[in-house]
This record gives sequence, structure tokens and C-alpha cells, in this order.
Amino acid sequence: MTKFIVFLTLGFWLTQCRTIEPSSEKEALPSEERTFLSNLNVYDKTYAHLPLKAEHKGALWNGYYWPYSQGSIKAKPFGASESPFAKIKKIYYMRHMKEAFDSQFEPWLDRVINFNKEESWSGICTGVAKASFSVKVPTVPVTLDGVTFYPHEIKALFALFFNFTENKSYIAGERAEWQDDVLDDTGRPRAPATRDTNPGTFHIAMTELLSRQVPFFVDVSNREPVLNFPVKKFEVLSSLPLTDKAKIESLRNFNRDAVSWMQVKARLTMADSHRVILEVPGRNYDYVQEYDYILELDGEGKIIGGEWQGESQMQHPDLIATGQFMESEWQKKDLTGPGGKVLLPQFGAFLDELMKAPPSSEKMSELKEENPDYNLGFKLVGEVLPKDAKILNQVEQAHATH
Repeated sequence: MTKFIVFLTLGFWLTQCRTIEPSSEKEALPSEERTFLSNLNVYDKTYAHLPLKAEHKGALWNGYYWPYSQGSIKAKPFGASESPFAKIKKIYYMRHMKEAFDSQFEPWLDRVINFNKEESWSGICTGVAKASFSVKVPTVPVTLDGVTFYPHEIKALFALFFNFTENKSYIAGERAEWQDDVLDDTGRPRAPATRDTNPGTFHIAMTELLSRQVPFFVDVSNREPVLNFPVKKFEVLSSLPLTDKAKIESLRNFNRDAVSWMQVKARLTMADSHRVILEVPGRNYDYVQEYDYILELDGEGKIIGGEWQGESQMQHPDLIATGQFMESEWQKKDLTGPGGKVLLPQFGAFLDELMKAPPSSEKMSELKEENPDYNLGFKLVGEVLPKDAKILNQVEQAHATH
């Protein structure tokens, strides 16, 4: 996710934290989060009706966020002689679209890279997340117009396309980071803007959207970095009615309409949209987080709010967002920029050609060992990168059997 793109299409994600005020207001589901749920036709919020486990049934990509600090799609991992950028440049030149590429796309991409390159976490992870549940995962090298594209390069181009091309999206929560020195007596941020997604909305969305196979992603960081991960599975690990009278009395200050409370511990499993350049079929790249929270219920057992608990007060999703492209939509789209300006015409059609192109005679093992000068510069989550030719051979062999 980049600072630049949100200024263009989702500027409110970068809203500054509001004036800090005492946290005595009701902690019911925020109105914009209720709107998010209603837009997705989620109306039954009765806790007892919601499943304890739900899972996305389709395959989701694992991918790489192509950080701007490393040049994004101009980077050349594994010591490659050409970047994904250089390869699509060849294609557009051969197809007599040199002017659009040189006068519109490349200057724009350079501005995006330069604007965001100071932040090591900034890249195109939103595009990876959207592509992961919109397009079948590329698995083998293909050749188009004499140019070979490896799977990680095809993913990079899809991520770029989905990161910047607008589609219908719904968002709950708010992108804002908390500060250590502005916590209230309960240990949570005082400023409403820094509390991010309400746990009531979180619980309803995780269970209902996954049960109905509505693809979505979450930003798992409530600090400045934006770390968007497509959601695979949600599971309630424990759920108990709250009986501690002192705790109940303290919770009444947050939501006077609540008449009962449930203590929940849940596990969220996501596809990794940041660390995986080459994906080996069968290998587990899941990114897993566990959350503790209390759900506030009304007299009918409906979820009307909630409070994060323990470490989850500071470590829970900033926001929840949908954004699936249907195949019939993206195939017909250009790569667009500010105000819908066309940056690369027929880019969706080009990507569709890539997905249908014949396998290349080149092998995955022909990629060089990872270039030691290619530094991720991103340390919030660990690296999952092939390190040598042996791993690249495993990638090739695994793909050959799937």
C-alpha cells in the first residue's frame, strides 16, 4: 500500500489522528462500520448465529509487495538481467505504444517511486491482496512476443494493476497509528481515530464474509506501515460469558446499551502478501495472528460493540476492505492514474494474454541465486525468500507436479 495511491483514490486512509479527547464516549459499532456491513448485506449480528470457524475456499496468492525503496517493479531480484518493468516496456514498444509508455506511464511510475521510497514498508501490497483473490496464481514461466515472464514477474504486474486501477470497494476502520503516550486508564488509545476497527465489526465481518465467500483483506498494522493481507481463515479458539462483576461495571462505561458480554480469543490466518517472491506449491506461507476481545451484546444477543483486550488493544487490524475484480472487468481495463487518466492502454488485455500464453522453454532453475545487493529493508515481518539454486530447483519441481 502506498502513500501516493491513497492520496489519489482512497485519501481518507491517510487521515491524520484527530484531536485527543477523553475516551468516555460509547464504544458501539461506529456508523461507518455499520454502513460497511449493510453494504455487504450483513444484517444478522446475533452472536449465537455466527459460526465459530469460517474459511475462504478458493486459492489465495502469496506474494511480494515490491517496495518503492527498492524501485518497485523496476527491481531485479535473483540478479535478473531485466526487471518486470523492462519487459513490459519491450512489449509496448513492439506493439507501437511507445509514446504512451514514455510520456505517461514511466514518468508517473517514477514519481510514485520517488514519493514513497523513504518508507521501507511502502509498496504495492494492496494490489497483491486484490489480485490474490481475483486471478488464478501464475505458476510457470510463459513467453509472450518473444519475452519470457517468470511467475513472480507476472504477479508483480498484476499487483501494480490492481493497486492503482479503481474498482468497487467497501472499507471498515481507519488508517491511523497510535502513540504510546496517549493511552487512557484502561490501556487503549484515547483518540477514537487510533482505535481502528471495532472488535464487534471485526467478529461479524470475519465470520459472515468468509462464510459467504466474500473475499477481503485486512491491514494488520495499527502503526504507520500499511500491511494488507488477504484473509484465508477465522477461528474462535475460546468464547465464554463474562461474569466478573468488576470487569462488567468497567465495561458499562463504554456502552450503556450492552446487557451481556462475551470474552473471545480468535485466530486469523492470512495469505502472505509481503515476503514471498517465488511460491513453492505445498509450502505453508500463512501469516497468523491471534486476538483477544470482549463483545458487547444487547438484550437480543446481537453484537452492538466491543473492546480489544490485552496485547490486542495495541495489535489489531487497522481496517477491513473488500475489492475483488471480476475477470470480465479487469480484462477490459486500462492501467489508470489520477482522475482515471489512462497510463497504459489495454493493460488488462495484456495481462490476460500473459495468463493464457504458452509455457516458456526456460526453467525456474535458470534464475540466478538471490542478488546479495537486493535488500528488502523491511523488518516488521520475517523474510521468506529462496536463497540458492537448490531452492529454485525445488520451486520448478513442485510446480511440475501441480
